Amino acid sequence: MKYEPDFSRINFEYLLLAQDVAKQNSRIATHKLGIHPEFIQLFSEITPQALSHIIQIKEPLLTLRQEPLWWGRFFKAIDSGAQDEIKFVLEHVSIITATQPGGNKL
Repeated sequence: MKYEPDFSRINFEYLLLAQDVAKQNSRIATHKLGIHPEFIQLFSEITPQALSHIIQIKEPLLTLRQEPLWWGRFFKAIDSGAQDEIKFVLEHVSIITATQPGGNKL
């Protein structure tokens, strides 16, 4: 029997939370979520019923796509319980999300 992960619920919940952020503060949605400014309004107006169509997508919409250095530091800090290091990495999330695989800038 082949195991096929189902991220549909996580995808839907993430989009609902992201939409709440976009409605409350478009600047944060642009910076932290990576939503292009011209799409903030459109994304904010999508109904939950329309977003529920995302449940058909089983693959994760979010992937670990940042530089290995940051993920390595983050996972080691979690494993050791180093709260200061965890906080440091999370404070630099804009650095983490500013690159694509291979180090190319978005």
